[in-house]
Amino acid sequence: MKRTLLLGIGNTIRGDDGVGIFTARALKKEIHYTNIHIMGTQEICINLLDIIADYEKVIIIDSIRTGHKEPGYIYRFASLESNLMGFAKDRFGTFIEPYSSHQIGLATIINMANNFYIHMPKDITIFAIEIENGDFFSDTLTPKIRASIPELVNIIKQELFIK
Repeated sequence: MKRTLLLGIGNTIRGDDGVGIFTARALKKEIHYTNIHIMGTQEICINLLDIIADYEKVIIIDSIRTGHKEPGYIYRFASLESNLMGFAKDRFGTFIEPYSSHQIGLATIINMANNFYIHMPKDITIFAIEIENGDFFSDTLTPKIRASIPELVNIIKQELFIK
């Protein structure tokens, strides 16, 4: 199995925005393999480069607010292992970056890393949970978002062990 990082991104005092970190905590209780590193972070933008560089496979868990699906809906955005540059531009550039609250979106970060010859994973998958609002101060998730975590944990476990 590839050296893998499961990375939950968010802010645990901004309500549903913390769903990535809460999901990473749930994953830590269920997955115990030496080649799978699980962590949550509040880091954003270019700081993510230091975290994800040198892994072979990365699964990122974050919140997203599009208004197109019900809160709790789980999106999956997958990379093309053979063409990371195309993945970053085509798969994420048109959808995730316009909705990013993180100033610089993941596609831009990946392209920057490639331009500076920083080794980046060729296999990146993003799971994003649709939230209604992540702009309020709370250290808990809303019920719909909290209820989506077990389903996402199962989806990620299948992603890791079936492929």
